[in-house]
Amino acid sequence: DFPPGTGDIHLTILQKMSLSGAILVTTPQEVALLDVAKAHEMFLAMGVPILGVVENMSFFQESETSVKLFPFGRGHVERFCLEKGLKRLIELPLDAEISHCCDKGLALGVENSSRRLFDKLAQDIQQVLMEVKAGG
Repeated sequence: DFPPGTGDIHLTILQKMSLSGAILVTTPQEVALLDVAKAHEMFLAMGVPILGVVENMSFFQESETSVKLFPFGRGHVERFCLEKGLKRLIELPLDAEISHCCDKGLALGVENSSRRLFDKLAQDIQQVLMEVKAGG
């Protein structure tokens, strides 16, 4: 988990560690994708395969109506993935319970819909890693 950017600390860590792959995490805004594009190029230059892209804070879902709202725009991450030939692993919601649990050091409750998304993400990452290790 790196903060945004591609500075010396990032390069040093990449030179000292052997990574099976990288997962790029971004928010939906175009400006956020500028940093992700730089990180993408850095990982490729260092020979680290990109396992996929996670779109964080992608939408807010109203509990009463189940309507999804996209306060930071929509489509930028999908377009980026298509242009770069990357797999978009998941869209994670803006969820107050995630923030609350992180602040308190708690795990998400089993009944939380975001918990199910994180479980799916973990399974998808495991599958992609197995494919990379198998040479596919």
